[in-house]
Amino acid sequence: MKLRDLLFSEAPEGGDGGGGGSTLMTTPAPEPATPAPAAQVEPTPEPTPTPAPYKIDLNAMFEPTGQFQKGWASQLGDGFVDHAPTLERFKDLPSLASSYMEAKKALSQKALSYPGEDATDEQRAEWNKQAGVAESVEQYRESRWGEDAQGLEDFKAVTGIGDEQLDQLLKDSIEAGVPARALGKQLETFAALSKLQAEEIEAQHALTQEDARSQLQEMFGDDTNAKIQSSIQAMDRVAEIAKLSPETVQALKENPNFGGNPDVVRLFAAVADSISSAAYKGHGLGTDVAQQFRSPMDHANDIMNNPENPLHEKYLSGDIKANAKVDALLAEHAKSQ
Repeated sequence: MKLRDLLFSEAPEGGDGGGGGSTLMTTPAPEPATPAPAAQVEPTPEPTPTPAPYKIDLNAMFEPTGQFQKGWASQLGDGFVDHAPTLERFKDLPSLASSYMEAKKALSQKALSYPGEDATDEQRAEWNKQAGVAESVEQYRESRWGEDAQGLEDFKAVTGIGDEQLDQLLKDSIEAGVPARALGKQLETFAALSKLQAEEIEAQHALTQEDARSQLQEMFGDDTNAKIQSSIQAMDRVAEIAKLSPETVQALKENPNFGGNPDVVRLFAAVADSISSAAYKGHGLGTDVAQQFRSPMDHANDIMNNPENPLHEKYLSGDIKANAKVDALLAEHAKSQ
């Protein structure tokens, strides 16, 4: 069959309403083929950039002596900026390496735990050994003050504790497993706080004394020093009569609630005046007793101005001994100022 025969053929009978002739025959187009799925292609990874060579300016890092220069950590790059203050505490490579080895050793050691109440003797002994707890009070004393006897005395003086109290403190700390280094820090803190407390007490005492002095100044005016002196003499005399020890008397004088109390000073000054006045009026007390209770200025004024004083008339008449007595009393007063 020719190609033309495939394209043109006689129409079927009655196929076009009786009309004859050739008819163009078309063949339906075939269905398009389904495309095959595309193959999965893995994305090509971005190439990793090659880091720039790490460069350190050794001349900016080291001194000619081998020690680090100031600011040497800045040569390590931006990642070390926050650590620079810590790193620059090391002055050379050996000290930096030593610190690293110590840190590595500490990390490799088994962590210690403070022994609890149910810990065995072996666990406590291991803790004491590893933590550096002193074996005894004597050992701690020797390690801390063995060659510093004055340091020990200074510590006891500032804290106000004696040997027995100190030994008990050390004993309790050692039995509690306090490391010697920590115990030393505790003692230093104790001494510092004790010193601070003593300074505060001293400052408060000074303010109290200043206030007391102001009150006495208002009461006695220019005779304040003389009144204070006569009150001290009266206090000493009364303490002697009462058979008080010198230490007790001194403690009373230094007590801000007694010796520093202006009312107490007024009281003993009045006692001195009363005894002196009674002696001059012949009430049975000798002049020597009166002299113990009156200040030099009061005594001199009494000779010069009190008609009842046995030396008054002699003083006015120019008696050499009476005038010498007054001069000596005035000189003693001036010396006490």
